Amino acid sequence: ANGCIGNEMTYSIDVYPRPIGSATTPNPICSEETFIAPLNSNLSITTLYTWTATNITGTASGFSDNNTKTSGPISQTLTNTGGINATVRYTVTPYSDLPSGLFCAGNTFTFDVVVKPIPTVSVTPDLTICIGNNTTLTASGASTYSWDSGQATNQINVSPNNNTTYIVTGTTNGCSNTASVVVTVDNPTAPTGLACYQIATFNPATCL
Repeated sequence: ANGCIGNEMTYSIDVYPRPIGSATTPNPICSEETFIAPLNSNLSITTLYTWTATNITGTASGFSDNNTKTSGPISQTLTNTGGINATVRYTVTPYSDLPSGLFCAGNTFTFDVVVKPIPTVSVTPDLTICIGNNTTLTASGASTYSWDSGQATNQINVSPNNNTTYIVTGTTNGCSNTASVVVTVDNPTAPTGLACYQIATFNPATCL
């Protein structure tokens, strides 16, 4: 006041950049598998992230939001609860972790995770045959099949000498499931084989 000039004052203002984030989109997964999505930032300083997750196509479960700033990657186990591919979209916000304890938020970015259903594989019910006879086992519900006995068709013919469990793996669109069938072998020389002995000449393939 009154024409008097005071001393100069100097202020220092630190300007920090906002992060530009991105994600490495994971490959499609099968139901009940775990994906890992690495998160990337253009900054050399630490970048933290929050995210929301939304089921945008099909039906899926296992996804969740994260409101606590954390470093990547994002990793969750997802389950397809329908019969078609499901898509879960993650919307991620990056934050630069500043020395002052403050955070600068960058623009959000998204990535999608495709969750494929696993096939429902069915197989012939458990059955009993007479020793020396054979039977056909049939699997269904998938595109391709692989039996633990080595065959790669949906139907196989078997003639075990002992009680045997057969396991088939069915695969559709890269996702697999299994089913099993127990073939019990009835020996007519044993007391429990009497039924086989009595009906063998009439129906040699199946025991009553």
